[in-house]
Amino acid sequence: MGFRWASRAAVLLAAVALIASAVESATHRPRVRTMEATGRPGTETSLTRFGSISQAGIALVALVCIYLLINRGPATGGIIQLYVVQPLLWSALALLVLVLSALGKNKLSFSKALVPLAFLVGAFHLSLLLIGGMLVGFGHSPVSHARLSIVQNLTWVFSSLVALEFTRAYLLSALGRRGSVLTLAAVALLFTFVALPLTRITSLDSGTKASAFLGEDGLPLLAENLLASYLALLGGPLPAIAYRGMLEAYQWLSPVLPNLSWALGAFVGTIAPVIGFLAVRSVCEAEAEARETKERPQAGRKAAVGWVGVSIVSVGALWFFLGLFPIYAVVTVGDSMNPTFDQGDLVIMRKVSSEGVDVGDIIEYAGSDRYVLHRVVAVSGTGPNRVFTTKGDGNSSEDRDPVPAKAVRGEAVVYIPKLGYIGIGIKEFISEGFGALAIVKLGH
Repeated sequence: MGFRWASRAAVLLAAVALIASAVESATHRPRVRTMEATGRPGTETSLTRFGSISQAGIALVALVCIYLLINRGPATGGIIQLYVVQPLLWSALALLVLVLSALGKNKLSFSKALVPLAFLVGAFHLSLLLIGGMLVGFGHSPVSHARLSIVQNLTWVFSSLVALEFTRAYLLSALGRRGSVLTLAAVALLFTFVALPLTRITSLDSGTKASAFLGEDGLPLLAENLLASYLALLGGPLPAIAYRGMLEAYQWLSPVLPNLSWALGAFVGTIAPVIGFLAVRSVCEAEAEARETKERPQAGRKAAVGWVGVSIVSVGALWFFLGLFPIYAVVTVGDSMNPTFDQGDLVIMRKVSSEGVDVGDIIEYAGSDRYVLHRVVAVSGTGPNRVFTTKGDGNSSEDRDPVPAKAVRGEAVVYIPKLGYIGIGIKEFISEGFGALAIVKLGH
């Protein structure tokens, strides 16, 4: 349990680091004149500012009240409430924001300039999810796809999506016209909270549950809302609706969904919006720089492209060490395979079926409480009933327990001496629960 909790902490820390890097990159908001709300130039007085904040307060109070109404008591999932009351509440919120925007000094921007880019970012996010599904498999969606159910679900999703993005854009326009990072982060946190059922939050009664909650729901939702808030800050509600609408449509309309583990889901759900965030910033910077001199533009663009490159490499490395590719890596611990392998060697493995294993092959298999890397010395049975007898090259006797076919994970291909000592140093963070860079015992 300690290994599992620590490994989840490692995943969460890495995801937090990705989100933090994206927030940090937003400290220099690109100047994109065509994507901001238009208005007459002039000096903003304290009274005008107070009016904008008070109107934002009305929208915020309405949002919180609707959230509490929707999440009250056991009747939350009733059909009337889900498909009639809730859409009406969300529609009322959207109407309220439009009225506040029309009557007040603070106006919503409905720029379409960022919408195509937002669709591309949403498509990229979906592509990572689909690639993950192709690697680890898909599961059936729990959502009904009968015609009436589709209409009901789309009514609920569309009304909530429009209301939330209208409110998000209005709050950002009223409170963060100068692109304050604090405002951006606060709004992203607020809408992350609103996206979570209240019972999901109040049921967290242990560190293990909290880490699983953050990994599976919290951090991916925060990253998604950070990107949606950035899009709304630059272009109003339309690009945010375009981005989040693609994700919601896939979630509610697709009959199959990627069956990702919590660790992979946490990283894909976090890193996809972060890469999208950096890509949007890069494009907006390029557009702003095109209007200025061509001497300075390269620094910001290169930095953004660099972050995107690092993020893509990080995704590839993560999936490699998670064992999602046909080739993966393990680090050896112990001396039972001496002189073939020493402690700290990094062994590259390839996934094989039990039928592809022969006497003399070095395999990794799941033992009673750990993965083991030993050589096959005998084979019995056929097909799925094959059983392997294994032995460490440095041991004097064969392993006590035979290895069933279903326990075989992979076959050793090549090794790199001593490169795995880094993994040994942090093995408690990446062993059982994370399932990433596997630390493999060589036996006794």
